Amino acid sequence: MRFMRGLASPASTASAAFQARYGLQAVSFGNQLWVIGGNTGALTLPNDVWSSSNGQTWSQVTAAAAFPGRALHQSLAFAGRLWVIAGADSSSLLSDVWSSTGGITWTQATSSAAFTARSNHQALVFNNLMWVIGGGDNSGARNDVWSSADGVT
Repeated sequence: MRFMRGLASPASTASAAFQARYGLQAVSFGNQLWVIGGNTGALTLPNDVWSSSNGQTWSQVTAAAAFPGRALHQSLAFAGRLWVIAGADSSSLLSDVWSSTGGITWTQATSSAAFTARSNHQALVFNNLMWVIGGGDNSGARNDVWSSADGVT
């Protein structure tokens, strides 16, 4: 992917259909781009899910997913599912894990993962496992590494 100042890509938009936000997650899954959660300002944390096949036209898949609104979480695609891992709601850090096959119906894999509640962590897929690395919890920055084949253990 190339980014060039002053040249707009034909598959981009200056104003997507979803509300402006930060601390969101974007992931590629099922030949779609996905935007999940984030902070829209003044600690307004939606639990909405959006998708796009081209980066220009965005559709709201759900306005209210089963998981609580959050920001500074992680999302990834693994085993034919979208995943949402931990993050922060308006008052606390989270350690829950959720998944969905299509972005509408979300199933909680666990309400309390083995790792401490955290935000600003990283998550990725490697060697057929989901990995959660670092981030921050109520004690400060973490340098722990966790893996799971199912989002539960």
